[in-house]
Amino acid sequence: PSELRLKGREIWCGDTRVDILYRDPTLGELVEMEEEGLDMRPVRFAFRENRVVSSLAGEVDQKALFELFSYRRFRDLFTAAEREMFRRHIPWTRYLREVRSDDPSGRDVDLVSFVRRNRERLILKPNREYGGSGIALGNLLTVVEWERAIERGLSTPGGVVAQEAIEFNRDTYPVVNSGRVSFVKRYIVTGVHAGDDESVLLARMSKEPVVNITRGGAIVGVLVAR
Repeated sequence: PSELRLKGREIWCGDTRVDILYRDPTLGELVEMEEEGLDMRPVRFAFRENRVVSSLAGEVDQKALFELFSYRRFRDLFTAAEREMFRRHIPWTRYLREVRSDDPSGRDVDLVSFVRRNRERLILKPNREYGGSGIALGNLLTVVEWERAIERGLSTPGGVVAQEAIEFNRDTYPVVNSGRVSFVKRYIVTGVHAGDDESVLLARMSKEPVVNITRGGAIVGVLVAR
C-alpha cells in the first residue's frame, strides 16, 4: 500500500496505472499502517470506488457470525422458518471468550467452562483463518491438549470459535497408486453455490476429518441421479 499514489481519480504504482487492488491485509491491518504514518489515501479511494478485491464485505467473513443464528437472545430477529433452517444446517457456534451463554440445549452456562467439559463434542477453529489451519478436534486431543488449545484461543488475536462437532460423511473412492486401483474410505464434504436459475455442486474428499485441499484433500466429481 505504501507504494501507491493518488493522482486525481487515478491510482498509480510507479509508472503503472492501477485499476484494481487485490488485498491480503485485513481492514484492521490497513488502519494500523495508516496510524504508523503511511499514506492510505489511494487505498481509501479504491474502497470508495469498489476497486478492491476483496471488498469491505470480506470483513464480515467471520465464523463467529454463526453465533447470531444459534443464540436464543437473537431468535426474535428471525422468522420461524428461518430459525428452523438454522437449526438444520448451522452448528452451534460461539466466539470463545469469558462470558455466559446458552449451550446447544439452550441452558445458561459459563462458556469457557462448558467448552472445557465438553471436549469430545466440540471443535475449535480460528475465527478468520482458512485452509483448515489451526483447527482442534476435541475428540482427537487429550484433556491437556484441549486445555492448551482453549488457552491459545483465548489469547489469539481475532480469536477462535467453539463449534459443535458434526459427523462427516464417509464414502468409498477408487485411488490409483503405481498403476493399481484400490478402494479406500474418505471423508467427504459438499458445497453448494446457488444462483437464480441454477446451482453448482463442489465436493472434496480427504483422509483427514478436516477436509481441505491444503491439507492433502482433493476435488471429486459429483454425479446427480435423475
